[in-house]
Amino acid sequence: MKRLHHTEDTVTFQINDGERELLHFVLNSYPMSTDVWPATEENPDKGPTGPDPALLKSALAETKQAHRRKVAEFLGSQPPLKPKQKQVELRVKHQDMEWLLQVANEVRVGAWYAMGCPEEEASELAARPDVDYDNLLRMEFALLLQCVLLDEQGAS
Repeated sequence: MKRLHHTEDTVTFQINDGERELLHFVLNSYPMSTDVWPATEENPDKGPTGPDPALLKSALAETKQAHRRKVAEFLGSQPPLKPKQKQVELRVKHQDMEWLLQVANEVRVGAWYAMGCPEEEASELAARPDVDYDNLLRMEFALLLQCVLLDEQGAS
């Protein structure tokens, strides 16, 4: 993922076909469920403290639906990959950066939850025979997307 140019309203990145597929895979995973706090060996019955999970889920449902619609619009607005084309542009409006960061973060955290909140680095997780590669890919590509977007916000 490489930044091509920046205008007052939009930043354009060049992404390859694989990155485009991963972007669709990750963003179409939204919203990830984090309803159940995974048990750990240290605390098999202890969940998070804080607001009632059902109340929080209810309060966020409308926002998640709006973000889901916006994800579909965002992906649909991107230039299509033409036959034999290896690179395509990814256009992100500056006004969309914040919600895109939120979506990427929720997918990343949701994938981490789904994997049982592992403490290992990605390279260590990938070497495990029981790793959930779909969620590992979601977690790592969402992190890459967040880093690229945050870097762009810092450069603006």
